[in-house]
Amino acid sequence: MRGLFSVILLFLSIFLINYSIAQENNDLLNGDYLSDKLIIKINEEYSEYCQINSIEIPPLMRWIKEAPITKVKKVFPYKHQNEKMLEPKNKNEVRIDNIYYFHLETGANIPFLLEQLKKFPFIEYAEPNYINHLTYTPSDSLNDKQWYLYAVKAFEAWDIEKGDSNIIIAISDTGIDTSHADLMENLAYNWDDPINGNDDDHDGFIDNFYGWNTGSNNNNVHYTHSAHGSNVAGIAAAATDNVRGISGAGFNSRLMIIKIDNAEGQLSGAYESIVYAADHGAFIINCSWGSYTQSEFAEDIINYAAINKGALIFCGAGNGPFRGDSAGIGVETTFYPAAYENAVAVGSTIPGDTLKTSSNYGYWLDIFAPGEDMLTTTINASYGMNGGTSMASPLVSGGAALIKSHFPHYNNKAVLLQLKNTSDFIEDINEERYRGKTGSGRVNFYRALTDTTFAGILMENIKISSGIDDNFINGDSIFISADFINYLKDANNVKITISTEKNDLQVISNQLEANQLLNGDTLNNLNEPFIFKIPHSTPLNTSLLFKVKLSADNFEGVQYFKHTVNNDFITVEENNLRVTFSSKAGIGLADKRGEGIKYKGKGPSLLYEGSFAIAENPNTVFNEFRGVEKDDNDFSIKEVIKKKNTKNNAGIELNSTFINKGIQKYEIYTYHHVYKNKLPNTAFYIYQIINKGEVDLKNLFAGMFLDWDIVDYSKNKIGYDASRKMSIAFATDTSLYCAVKILNEEVNANHYAIDNVVGGSVEIDLSDGFSTQEKYIALSQMRDSAGTSSPTGNDILDAISVGPFDLKRNDSYIAAFAILVSDDLDSLKAEADSAQALYNRLELNRKGYLPLGDQAMPIVYPNPTSSTINFEFNIENANYYSIKLFDLSGKLVLNRGERKYEEGIYREIIPTQNLKTGQYVLQLKGGKQSIEQLIVIIRE
Repeated sequence: MRGLFSVILLFLSIFLINYSIAQENNDLLNGDYLSDKLIIKINEEYSEYCQINSIEIPPLMRWIKEAPITKVKKVFPYKHQNEKMLEPKNKNEVRIDNIYYFHLETGANIPFLLEQLKKFPFIEYAEPNYINHLTYTPSDSLNDKQWYLYAVKAFEAWDIEKGDSNIIIAISDTGIDTSHADLMENLAYNWDDPINGNDDDHDGFIDNFYGWNTGSNNNNVHYTHSAHGSNVAGIAAAATDNVRGISGAGFNSRLMIIKIDNAEGQLSGAYESIVYAADHGAFIINCSWGSYTQSEFAEDIINYAAINKGALIFCGAGNGPFRGDSAGIGVETTFYPAAYENAVAVGSTIPGDTLKTSSNYGYWLDIFAPGEDMLTTTINASYGMNGGTSMASPLVSGGAALIKSHFPHYNNKAVLLQLKNTSDFIEDINEERYRGKTGSGRVNFYRALTDTTFAGILMENIKISSGIDDNFINGDSIFISADFINYLKDANNVKITISTEKNDLQVISNQLEANQLLNGDTLNNLNEPFIFKIPHSTPLNTSLLFKVKLSADNFEGVQYFKHTVNNDFITVEENNLRVTFSSKAGIGLADKRGEGIKYKGKGPSLLYEGSFAIAENPNTVFNEFRGVEKDDNDFSIKEVIKKKNTKNNAGIELNSTFINKGIQKYEIYTYHHVYKNKLPNTAFYIYQIINKGEVDLKNLFAGMFLDWDIVDYSKNKIGYDASRKMSIAFATDTSLYCAVKILNEEVNANHYAIDNVVGGSVEIDLSDGFSTQEKYIALSQMRDSAGTSSPTGNDILDAISVGPFDLKRNDSYIAAFAILVSDDLDSLKAEADSAQALYNRLELNRKGYLPLGDQAMPIVYPNPTSSTINFEFNIENANYYSIKLFDLSGKLVLNRGERKYEEGIYREIIPTQNLKTGQYVLQLKGGKQSIEQLIVIIRE
């Protein structure tokens, strides 16, 4: 085991948390949350260390011991009994047996704990326990008729199908009135586990005969605080045709009750109830609750129920912002779990099929149903009125149960598509603001059971690329492919069209057609992707909403998905490094977005935060690093970062331009490089600083601030290699080293190592923030080492700079650095020397960074192309070579034959006029040499 932890860099320990340094940081969190526990998911590769009441990973065990944590327990402990059944059957399935609760002491600093937990490489996510709210809007008036059943044609539907007692509708809510005959008569009793104090069915739940209480972890499903659960259950499947009370939409379908509120009335067991329902055979799960906060844990649970277990999860779409018990005004804001991809969002209507004012709406809603003056079961064995999306959702749940009963071979997606296909169109009778935002319309039970002529096509497994990589900047093309699966009737004359809601992109190819798509078949457009071009006017970090229209002779459907383009950062993976480069001064991150610096793809970033900086005096330091009360943000983008394959030694070159805010003094060109084949552990950061001000500048310093978190940040140290002008940070119980080397020769180098603990490093104490005066000290003075307060080290921060130097008006100065990561110190030093030697061969002047004439092969241009391709390559050994072109399925589409090449550089012209739009692989092969290059063809 020791060998394993050595390989994965896990024999570490997190430091005794220094809470006096921690600053309350609620910006880390969105939405309201409970203070009693955190939710943690351990990465799947560490599952063998996950016990029911502990996580046997040494660094986490030590961290838990010192943290304000009273108990560690699996969220789904019964999963531990038979983990083999949890192995995903396909890549889309979700594993949930490695999710934990960390129970907290009163007053624990939740934002700070989450910040620390997210630094562990073995933690997939760490979240607060977000609070969910019921989605009902009480109604004051009473009515002795269930108008909503007439509206959805339930009575006509029941003439055809009265449901099946084997179809279970799980009600995830506040429990029910267990004295209500109209509810208890239709309960799905667990006959395998009668109430006798034993877990007779060995499912991990004792005496869950009537259901389960995930809010308090017991078998009591009787309501305590709210009648909401009784209201919801009655609409979904109150006992029908029993000469009393109301009729439930699902008729003979059975109710599974899972109570989710705790003793204080908080919905603390909400998502756990979904797992319970799915595991205990509920085909339909109703969730008339939620929040406006997105959560990885919550989405995991929805995906588990829908994908792993094949359940349908119907969710109220929300009734505007939470205002206690008063009616809200509906908003377009996404509401969860309704808005998750594998949940069904249900909005509410009033008589006449107009949207209820309080109902949320938007492209993310799937379907609508009545949600006004709903007569239903309530507490004290009586009946009353309720409304809102909370009541619309169980009505649709009941309808889905009828469809599943009538068409038992339908899976969850087929049932949903049948519901949506046969809904009544209501967009035209609603206000303009609801255009395109009413889903498929208002549900119609009768049509859902009788009209089976429709196909049911879904777009799934969406893949998006720029043809070269996953970065999308202005001028790039976007390639979109997916699976199009038909779950219902055979479809003829299939046509799929993709557009953006605001026509943000230039359309190159946005349609796909097929003569036929049979039931159960899949159409994939990987070799003929949809193609869009990003206009040069697109704002930074633009989130695009794509609209997908799917049609056939017997089908009309719409789907939406989002994607962000023109980011102001680029993440590059080359050799052993994966690094995010910013358009401005950020290193590893751009305004807290990006991936940092990762080594060999392992764990979280080795760099918690970093920034380039220019210092003039103790009162003026331009940077994008943490400050006293907030982060400094002293620069703005002039030219967003772009990536290009160069004709020099660099495999990838990235360029951007940024300027200081306020009265302009500085314009900074960046030339960042990651090299192929050589320097596998090095990234070059080269800044050309131009004085754009009105006066000459004197005594400047230019450098970097770097907050290293080398796996276990509490065991870090820093040293300084003066001969190489290189700072070296390392973890004391692992062999990983991170260095920053100044590449400028014949300049004054400054290095200041900071202890990030209370008391700091003599002149600098970060416990009260990082002031401008302290930043100037860090860039202008010397302190060789940090982390020496104990043999094992501590949290550290590094500063390294060149200067002082003068900069005349309109003149420029080059500040060049290399960041290196290595497994051992000797290799680190050797690569640093190689980086210096390579840098010395580069020409630098005020017009820009001009590399010498070495060429990195191969070079393919133009790429993308609409005509021919120029293919330049270097033959290392004389031999016979072939040039071939393949599509992405591996089919040979062009063969230039085989010929003998002598050593040297060649250029071949490859014709592509007869090839379709798409992505292809160009291959040169012969002897021991093989080259493959991805190319993109766009047919205008």
